[in-house]
Amino acid sequence: MLYLVGLGLGGIASLSLEAKRIIERSKIVLLDVYTSLPPDGDVEGLRRALEGSTGKRVQPADRGTLEDLAEEVVERAQSEDVAVLVVGDPLVATTHASLLVLAARRGVRYRVVYGASVFPAAAVRLGLHAYKLAPPVTLPYAPGEDVLKGVCGKIIKFLDLGLHCTVLLEQTPSEGRVLVPYEASRLLAGCDGLRGRLAIAVVSLGGEERFHPFRIGEGAPTQIPSLLVIPSVLHFSEREALEALVGLSQEGGGD
Repeated sequence: MLYLVGLGLGGIASLSLEAKRIIERSKIVLLDVYTSLPPDGDVEGLRRALEGSTGKRVQPADRGTLEDLAEEVVERAQSEDVAVLVVGDPLVATTHASLLVLAARRGVRYRVVYGASVFPAAAVRLGLHAYKLAPPVTLPYAPGEDVLKGVCGKIIKFLDLGLHCTVLLEQTPSEGRVLVPYEASRLLAGCDGLRGRLAIAVVSLGGEERFHPFRIGEGAPTQIPSLLVIPSVLHFSEREALEALVGLSQEGGGD
């Protein structure tokens, strides 16, 4: 059987009893180190903590394992219990949804254990309204001109529709590709319509949470891996929440 297990946002502290039982009875346990990272960014620390808590060997699974060797993973699940552990929710990334599709086509039984995800948790943690959230957008580590233009186009389109935008910054440490808010601010500042807009860097959501408001193109107050939330037009209750929760000045705003 194939298990996709969401670990939530709090690292080992957010491991559910159901997830723990599944890990303990699985023959093969893989920890996704490609699509998401724990709040403190310490993948190896999380792996060791999982092994200590469950008594099982936990193998790191990079992009090659999760995508290129997906058929092999599903094939093993035909005769053995295979658990794929994912920080956050296991079905937010298309990589894991593809595993489910492959399992269904092969007639392999599967089960999903859901977990809290940075989307929509990051934006609503700031006090922004959930029904005003756009789909998340990913900003790559070193985007070419056309890719950057496409990313900026999506963000601006959502903001013009009155939707708050969550921007996921690429974090692939195994490939040396970790985009930090400082560099993201520089990249986005090259897009017409984004320079000078309010953005909030959300650091270690679910862990030692920190929130850093800044204006795009004017630098960013942190170089710690995180994600960005770019607010659109704010309802008065959202503005009050940002003032109370993030320390946004009354002069600040989403437009």
